[in-house]
Amino acid sequence: MARDSAILRFELAYEVGWKAVAAMARRAGLEAPGPRAAFEAAFSLGWTSDEELWERILRARKLAVHVHEEVLAQELLRQLPEFWEGFAELLAGMRREREGGEE
Repeated sequence: MARDSAILRFELAYEVGWKAVAAMARRAGLEAPGPRAAFEAAFSLGWTSDEELWERILRARKLAVHVHEEVLAQELLRQLPEFWEGFAELLAGMRREREGGEE
């Protein structure tokens, strides 16, 4: 049960994250009509620094629909702590942007 809840939180963070990035990126003059474009915009705007991590997050989200498969669910659960770090960095970058570049 805890594993499934953690995976659901990941899915929610992903969905809210890319949509928030897309909205803020539009204000910066970038179009981000989908998750990949949104996370690429976040990287180009300096809100996140690890392109490889975000590529893994994108792939993991696609696999999250298969959490009924034990091996895939366990693998995703193993990666979540690192993914949360990526989301935390993204949030901090977006906050800096919103506050005018100040920490």
